[in-house]
Amino acid sequence: MRTLEGTERLKRDKEERPWIGIRWMCCNVYSRVTRHKDVKMYAGRCPKCLKSINIRVAPGGSSCRMFIAT
Repeated sequence: MRTLEGTERLKRDKEERPWIGIRWMCCNVYSRVTRHKDVKMYAGRCPKCLKSINIRVAPGGSSCRMFIAT
């Protein structure tokens, strides 16, 4: 059983983590990929075929929130 403090912490951690949208062309699906807390990188997998992707965060960043993985 989760404590109220633990549930609030999980909710807060999830809300604070930045995300980007990925369109996986391999399986024609969409998913959100969250950024690692300590590393300036997004890492995710296609929800169907599990193809992986790593996206580094550039020093200036990007205004784009949606990307296509081929």
